Amino acid sequence: MAADDYGPKGNGIYSASGASDDGADLTEIAAFAGQVGNRRVGTTAQRNAALTELIGPGSPGVWEGLEWRDTTDGNVYVLSSGAWVYLFGDTGWLNPSFVNGGNPGTGNDTAGQANPAAQYRRRNGVVSMTGYWVPTTNSEIQFRLPGGFRPKNTMTFWCERGSNNGPGAKMEIQRGTGAVIYRVSPSGGTGAVDYGAIRFDADA
Repeated sequence: MAADDYGPKGNGIYSASGASDDGADLTEIAAFAGQVGNRRVGTTAQRNAALTELIGPGSPGVWEGLEWRDTTDGNVYVLSSGAWVYLFGDTGWLNPSFVNGGNPGTGNDTAGQANPAAQYRRRNGVVSMTGYWVPTTNSEIQFRLPGGFRPKNTMTFWCERGSNNGPGAKMEIQRGTGAVIYRVSPSGGTGAVDYGAIRFDADA
């Protein structure tokens, strides 16, 4: 026989008065336990499809608090209010799409290696940046961080610029749009902005 009914997580319910078939019943129970538990593993496509799949008549394949280990992007998500929320993982260094001109920082670091253009990364919910970029004018958007890499509130960071001592640039990270904006500071400064001081919790 099969289950007589299903619980809130798609778990089989077996009637005491129902006909027993140990082989079929136990196989169904084992399959359910192996499939769900409280963590599932699969691709991004499978994770998104799971939001609408059913395990048993009218029983959802996912539930609040379920964790999903995504084999496509290597991150872990939890289901909250019917949507997947990023929990932790590491995206590796990503290259932004720069806008409004500007150019990579020139020169070498103390080890004699060429300074790289700015990059960003999210590791276990924290966004950090590295590298250099030369803005061309005040209040200029350098690039926009994608969803999942933005702060809850607009933030500013004082950054070194070129060979000048002290902070030479104020970089603003906007909430909502994720815009990374260069705001010139009273100390002036020339050359490439060092993005290495930028670090914040990802919230949106």
